[in-house]
Amino acid sequence: MTPPRIVLASDEVHLWFVSLQGSAEQRAIAHALLDEAEQTQAARFHFDRDRFRFIFAHAALRRVLARVLEVAPPSLRFTKGPAGKPSIASATPAPLHFNLSHAHEYALIGLSRDYPIGVDLEWSGRDVEYNDIVSRFFSTIEKQAWAALAPSEFPTAFFRAWTRKEAYVKARGAGLGHASENYSVDFSPAGAGGLIADELDPTAPDRFQLHPIVAPDGYNAAWSAEVTRAKAMRVTLHKTLI
Repeated sequence: MTPPRIVLASDEVHLWFVSLQGSAEQRAIAHALLDEAEQTQAARFHFDRDRFRFIFAHAALRRVLARVLEVAPPSLRFTKGPAGKPSIASATPAPLHFNLSHAHEYALIGLSRDYPIGVDLEWSGRDVEYNDIVSRFFSTIEKQAWAALAPSEFPTAFFRAWTRKEAYVKARGAGLGHASENYSVDFSPAGAGGLIADELDPTAPDRFQLHPIVAPDGYNAAWSAEVTRAKAMRVTLHKTLI
């Protein structure tokens, strides 16, 4: 059965959490959806676990995009921007923006019809040198907020902050060219999770939305899009991909 088409309105963001677990048969089907470049990239992973997760994540992205564009998943071709952010290479009837993040056993896919979007997913089970990363990559505002925390709050606060910072810079498509110590996000427990300031782009807090996402247990996630804060966006969160 062909999955139903996904129709995106201008004021909508669609988000998917996708499990990266599957049988050998499911993995073979997913692998067949990838193009030669993706298959080559998958083959470079040293560990089977990482290779299989890459295959499932990128096949899931193709399936989602195919449902929007009404094309076969293997027919999609991608290109990359100056900072490496992928986009669809072939012409489409309307703009379509997407982003993919994967961590441990899940992937997160974000779609927007008209607005550049970024998503980030992090697994809180990995070892992190919190204070070292904060000192190197957090802004002055964020360091002040971090200093006010109790050590017991570090793990939760760090991943709240990191997913939001990553989602924002991915929405910009700027990569490492937009240094993370120059912009600040709200990662307080009671905060809205938005962009507070960007020294490199002072108008950005009014031009970008940034929001946390309710993620599976053990994960943190966020999405951002270049759409004015005044515009109300409807968010649809899909827990599984069918």
